[in-house]
Amino acid sequence: METQKDPSNSKPVLDNESHSLGSTRTWIFFLLALLIISNIIAFIIYNRSHLNEDIWTQLWTYFTTEPFKVLTISLILPLLTLFLENLFSLRNILGERLYEMKKVQQEREEERKKKELEVRSKCIEKTTKALNELFSLISELIYFRKDSTGQSEKTSIENILKRIENMSLSFNEIMNIWHFRFPNLRHKEGEEQLTDFIVYFLSLLTDCTFTIADHIQRSDEPTELEELQNTLSSIQCGIRSIVYHNTLTILKCSLEIWEFTVEKDEAKVNKAEAMIKERLDFLKQCAEWFREEELEHSILLANDESSETKSFREASKKVEKLALEDSEVDISKSNEYLDCKEKFKRIKHKNLARCHRRYSLDWVRHLSDSLRWRTMCIYILERAAWARDKKSQSSK
Repeated sequence: METQKDPSNSKPVLDNESHSLGSTRTWIFFLLALLIISNIIAFIIYNRSHLNEDIWTQLWTYFTTEPFKVLTISLILPLLTLFLENLFSLRNILGERLYEMKKVQQEREEERKKKELEVRSKCIEKTTKALNELFSLISELIYFRKDSTGQSEKTSIENILKRIENMSLSFNEIMNIWHFRFPNLRHKEGEEQLTDFIVYFLSLLTDCTFTIADHIQRSDEPTELEELQNTLSSIQCGIRSIVYHNTLTILKCSLEIWEFTVEKDEAKVNKAEAMIKERLDFLKQCAEWFREEELEHSILLANDESSETKSFREASKKVEKLALEDSEVDISKSNEYLDCKEKFKRIKHKNLARCHRRYSLDWVRHLSDSLRWRTMCIYILERAAWARDKKSQSSK
């Protein structure tokens, strides 16, 4: 428990020194006045006893007399002593005041550092709370149960989806705060940063959630409803295992970088930066895997099978093929891309309106199975590594 400083503890010292200094100055002025007055009185007496001399001769002769020498020497010695004492006292007081100024500056710096640490910690708390709330809302859909009217007793699917969408907007605001609180995470040209990966993963999760929700609303079969919810559950678990811990670890390491930079601990700064790079590399690896799966298995405008939409899909595949074959061509000016734009414009509005969700149910199911497979592979490798370690320890 911190104890507050009593301001009265430091004041008496300064007051005593100021009082002592004031007394010294008083004595200096007193002795100086006494020296002048004594010599004036002595000179008046000398003047009256030498009336036959003019004033300038009297002054010159008086400075060589014994009375002047006795009076001056007897008062100048204590005067010099007090002057030196006053000089040293003044030096001590200046030293004390400089110390107090440095102390106040240090306290202000500590207070500023404490506030900076507090706002960064609150940012991490907000991020944790937002992630927890988003995953909790998706869990509501996973465990959603319809009653006889086709709705839940507690809430509706529309309400859940609205809260998820609002939560996504709130999370975008939090990511904007990262830019100011964690400068090392700011976007660098040519490099993907934490915000790029988080936007991708959360967009993937919410789009899958909305796709599943559409089918849950139209489903009346308990077995199909259970299958849809299990599909969403595996997607949420897979993305949460990638996003949650790694995001918080990166933010905590960024906080440590700020602390260790202030403390000028280069070794700890390098260690935290290495940890951030490791986590970002992992997120990049996962994002590339998802994108490859999406490019291979996901189709555009999945909920429409009109001839115009099919023609548009074929044109989009030609654009992707061009990008793979020629890395230097400007895609936006290529004939393939211009043709793709024209074919999209031919799709009727009513057909586009059916495609209000990004993914098809087939793609979502494929993603769910792929994540289950990925999770199972990791689990099998961990079991094998544990068994190997156990055998090695037993043999020793």
